[in-house]
Amino acid sequence: MAMARAAATSPKLGTSRNGRSGCFASRVRASSVGREPLPRQPPVPRRAMLVSSTSVIGAVFLGFVQDGPAFSAPVDPQNQKDELQTAALAAFNARDFSTAAKLLTQLSELDPGNYQWKEALGQVFVDGGGFAFGTNNEASVKGVEAYTDALTLIDKSENNVALIKARLLAGRAQAFEVGLVYKKALMDYDESLATATQVNAPNDPLIVNQKANVLAALGNWADARDLYLQSADGFRNASKKGGSSPSDTKFRADGVAFAATNAALALAQLGDLPGAERELRSVSRRAPGMVDTRAALSAIYWESNRGEDAEREWEFACDLIDTGCAKYRDRKWLVVVRRWPPVMVGMLQKFLSITS
Repeated sequence: MAMARAAATSPKLGTSRNGRSGCFASRVRASSVGREPLPRQPPVPRRAMLVSSTSVIGAVFLGFVQDGPAFSAPVDPQNQKDELQTAALAAFNARDFSTAAKLLTQLSELDPGNYQWKEALGQVFVDGGGFAFGTNNEASVKGVEAYTDALTLIDKSENNVALIKARLLAGRAQAFEVGLVYKKALMDYDESLATATQVNAPNDPLIVNQKANVLAALGNWADARDLYLQSADGFRNASKKGGSSPSDTKFRADGVAFAATNAALALAQLGDLPGAERELRSVSRRAPGMVDTRAALSAIYWESNRGEDAEREWEFACDLIDTGCAKYRDRKWLVVVRRWPPVMVGMLQKFLSITS
């Protein structure tokens, strides 16, 4: 199940906001000191993107962009790169993905040996999807190409080269997901996790959750559930480590809630509604403002002939949480973007057909 840009509605969060990759997002990391963060999200008709993507992922080339004049005729190559970076950041944050892609392409031509421009370009195609680039398939193909180019440009002498490779593989997996090429996405997620493990880096819980999303899309709900549980544990373990800022602490707590909710939804798909209810109620106690969990409880309560409980949860989600419940009335969003399992989609649709 993909995680969405609104933290209260879907799961695609990383474990820390502090990591800076050289590309478009302020990427997230699990917690190891000195580790360059793996990319986050989730793709899919972004996503619908996710993952509803995840809110504008962050600043482009954070730490590299300098203040300067408005985009104009360059004085020298470095000034031209600085201006292009600034303009690309502005376009990305404005969700003008087409313009961002053009600017990043120019950066790649000015600095052809730098993998970071290609990585950023890949993320733009993933985030823009078919909405910005014609079709999901077209965006997927271009995103895969950009990440593949980035992989070929990695400087083998660079520090943390294995973790950079792992991050790029995870990004390419997301690009495959945009085009619904799930088997290739799964292969890249596997290689990403294995590459990080080779240098004794812990499995990034976000990447574990994303791999679970792909398994779920392929109908393997049992293995997907196991990975969702592993992801929740990973976020939980990262939260126990000291030295985090308040925003990082919340970020990781959200990760626990999102992954645990995904695990509960998978359990419902596997036929254990009482078990799914127990797990969802546990998540709701820890994260009372999570719409996803309350919407799921509404569906399960209604299926269990507890109409008052179902309506109470739904009213809380719709009226007492800022993000509201409107998206959950849209079946297409629920299936394509949020990627709830079929059983849960059917139960919520039944509830809404009676209460609407």
